[in-house]
Amino acid sequence: MDSQASRRRSCVTVRPTRLQLVSLQGNMRRLYQVLGWGLVLLGAAHMATTFRAFEALSSAAVWFFGAGIAMALTGALNLLNRAYGQQAPGLHWTCVATNGAMTVFGLLAGIATHASVRQLIVVLGLLFGATLLSASRRALGHPAQRAA
Repeated sequence: MDSQASRRRSCVTVRPTRLQLVSLQGNMRRLYQVLGWGLVLLGAAHMATTFRAFEALSSAAVWFFGAGIAMALTGALNLLNRAYGQQAPGLHWTCVATNGAMTVFGLLAGIATHASVRQLIVVLGLLFGATLLSASRRALGHPAQRAA
């Protein structure tokens, strides 16, 4: 009898408690918020840098400033997805696609401009992290959690 009972106990699957899942979801939501604001701030810094990096208005300056706008808007889209993505599937999938496209664009732009390893880590870290979390339903808000 004791050997059967010990076999049954050893086959028991350990599942996370509801409290652990809620804590994990809260941490993912916070991380997603940090990444979203990080992209907004990085985009704003990119736009501000335009005026130091270029002495005159040129097509390169306009494109550089436009890349900052794209980053800031990607961050804003992620913040909207975090808050409303659970209730708005169109917003959710638009955000996932935008993040994927911006990650590829960031990688290609980094290679084309010979960005430093540090620059690549920061930009691709923010974009890839946002891509992963935007695809995860656990990082999105539920109606009851938005009020909190």
